[in-house]
Amino acid sequence: MYKLPKAFLNTISNENTRKAYTTDLDRIATDLQGRDLLELDCTDLETYFIHCRNNNASSALLRRRLAALRYFYKWGIVSSRISADPSDKIRIAAGEYSPNNNTPRQKPLTQRQLDHLLDSCTQGGSDSLRDYALIFFLSHVPLRRSTTSKMNYEDIRFGDGYSFLEVPISRGGLPIRYTLSPEVALCLEEHCEANDIDTGPIWRSSSRRNFGGRLTPTSIYRIIRRRAEDAGMPGIGANDLRKTACILAATGGASIQQVQTHARHKQIETTMAYVHQRDRLRDSAADFIQLDSPDEE
Repeated sequence: MYKLPKAFLNTISNENTRKAYTTDLDRIATDLQGRDLLELDCTDLETYFIHCRNNNASSALLRRRLAALRYFYKWGIVSSRISADPSDKIRIAAGEYSPNNNTPRQKPLTQRQLDHLLDSCTQGGSDSLRDYALIFFLSHVPLRRSTTSKMNYEDIRFGDGYSFLEVPISRGGLPIRYTLSPEVALCLEEHCEANDIDTGPIWRSSSRRNFGGRLTPTSIYRIIRRRAEDAGMPGIGANDLRKTACILAATGGASIQQVQTHARHKQIETTMAYVHQRDRLRDSAADFIQLDSPDEE
């Protein structure tokens, strides 16, 4: 009977995730007559997933098992047990691109696109600082619009060492506590100081009908869409900033579990979609193109 390496299991801090991965990986090994998962190749895995699909396994089940395999193989690469991820090409067989999966429909913003969007918020207007702070905040802290709308000044603890945001109630009724980077904390401080906010809602309306009132989730959506359109980036919304925050965290070195906690994803498969997207960007063929610069005359 195949047993998962203890060194691998020790890398998973979340007990529920560890149990889920153990269950799925053990089942895969059992289905393959106890073969060592580290010795499987792409053909073995593709045959396995096609077999599961032909036996009416759901797309959700296949995506979950694929996510467990990919995390396992990433550990295998880092620990020098294997040189490449044999599950990397397994997509269609596992239904990864089916309409009901968790793969982001739109790409998150690149750092250059984000910088351009933020620059567009500095082009004048009474709402420039608020909109800049809102977009900067959401591109680093992946809150949903509904939770962002509920933010109060009292929810933020500014400190010299570190600052954090604590929102009592989030989607699903769970409390949220986020450590804020110095850049995000400074941006929020400047926004609050410029708009004389020292109590109550952080994000406030400037419209005549609701001047000084709390921005609604719909208003936050419209602000981001309008700023994106002004920047020549139509179609960008609040959820794209949430995706961007996940990608920035993963690119910065955060573990899968840290990104999952950061975004409050209930399913690890949702988080894995962003991590895989980061990896595809890293593994671009363009990285291998090297051209000599022409000599200066």
